[in-house]
Amino acid sequence: MTDSVGELEDKIIDINSRIWGDWRTMNDEEAYAPFSHVEKVFSMIVYMDMEIQNGGFEQWIWNPTGMYVRETRDGLIEIGAAKVAEMVDQAVTVFPGGFPGREWQERDRQVRALSDGARAKLYELDGPYADARYDLYVKSLRYWDEHGTFDASDAGNAGSG
Repeated sequence: MTDSVGELEDKIIDINSRIWGDWRTMNDEEAYAPFSHVEKVFSMIVYMDMEIQNGGFEQWIWNPTGMYVRETRDGLIEIGAAKVAEMVDQAVTVFPGGFPGREWQERDRQVRALSDGARAKLYELDGPYADARYDLYVKSLRYWDEHGTFDASDAGNAGSG
């Protein structure tokens, strides 16, 4: 029997909770410092997904997780989620230089200055993203199974390696 999107999402959230332990802010470089590359990739993708589900690509880019758009996009390629990486590539074209600013104040100004057409372009990606979530979850979990720093079924100590 194949897991539903919701069941896959529950597994992903559980792994991410074990990576992060107690909630920390992600709006500075130090937040990810203790984590392995694999933990960073996994977590950035999880937070991208949560933000897009909650308010679309615009929200993901605007919120603190938006400072990691480049790294998240690279992580999507690394796990084999080329379809979602392509959506990110389309989304960032509405920003000067092809990517939003790293600092929140700059991204805030950029998002507020988006034209109606640019906002529509971001909004148009939300539907295809929803359709791609199952595949993204499968690839995320496969990536974790192959490279993760702890067994997803074990409540081991994450963030240590």
